[in-house]
Formats: sequence, C-alpha cells, structure tokens
Amino acid sequence: MVAFIHVMVQSTSMGDGGLRDLRNVESSSFDLGGGLGSFYSEFNHPKASWFHDKEKSYVIAPALGNETARALLGQSTWRLIHTTMARFPLKPTENEKMALKQFIFLLSRLYPCGDCAQHFQQLLQEFPPHVDSRYDAEQWACAAHNRVNKRLGKELLDCSTVRSLYDCGCKS
Repeated sequence: MVAFIHVMVQSTSMGDGGLRDLRNVESSSFDLGGGLGSFYSEFNHPKASWFHDKEKSYVIAPALGNETARALLGQSTWRLIHTTMARFPLKPTENEKMALKQFIFLLSRLYPCGDCAQHFQQLLQEFPPHVDSRYDAEQWACAAHNRVNKRLGKELLDCSTVRSLYDCGCKS
C-alpha cells in the first residue's frame, strides 16, 4: 500500500523558493529529503521495522522533567486524541485508516516528552490502534488512555461515555 502525502512544503530544491503542492503525490516516487520517501513506504507495512526494533529507540525528544508541563501536555494530548477519534469518519476509507495510524505512530515518535513517548511506543506494540470505524477508534483510544491511567495510578475512564467527556461541539 502506498501512502499519500497531503502537505504543502517550502521547496528549496526547486530553486524558486516557492511552495510546492504535494497533495496526492505517491511517496514511492517522491522523497522529502532525509529518506522520508522510503520511511513512508516502510511505514505503511504493519510490521514496520522502525517501530518494532526493540534494540533502538525512535523517540526524538529528551525526557521532560517539569511535572507541571508534563501533566498539561498529557491532558492536552488526550484531548487531541479523543477529539480526533470523535471526528474520524464513521466508515473510513483505507487511505483514512492509514492516515490515522500514521498520525498515532508519528505522535509516538515526535511526542515532546521522551519518557512518555517511549511508554506510548511500548503501548502501541502491545495494543496497536483499531481504526476500522469511528467507534473502533474511539474505543481503542479510551482503552489506551485507561492503560496509561492504570500505569499512573489514575482513575479509569468509562469508555461508554468517553465522547461526552471530550465533546468537541461538532455536529456528527
């Protein structure tokens, strides 16, 4: 399966310094630099080696020592995740399913708290995202959130009411 990149990037390699529209460009025929084209091709494989190689850490950020910043980041991230799931299509296309998986896995690499990112990557290895429908995605996110809460000794969420806890005010 080929990933599609949906971004506008500043292109310096084109010589004109202008924006280059990359919507619907197949990653196998395009490289964003730094090997990202091959990253996206490998990323689409369910057993992508970059993620499942337990000998290497693919976390980008260092540890976040400020507990207040860490707590605020966690709360904000869970709001983003739950709201994203609540807005996910009821019956997503294969492309939409892949986009959500990529978002989740890339979040586990780019998360600004390195320790948290490592814990999230471990969670994803044990409990990969379920993205076949909005309901599946919402329930996966709630179960993942509860696994984190349990590890941290926090109260568990009621997954039957999670949408009301993270109401985005959206219609649908």
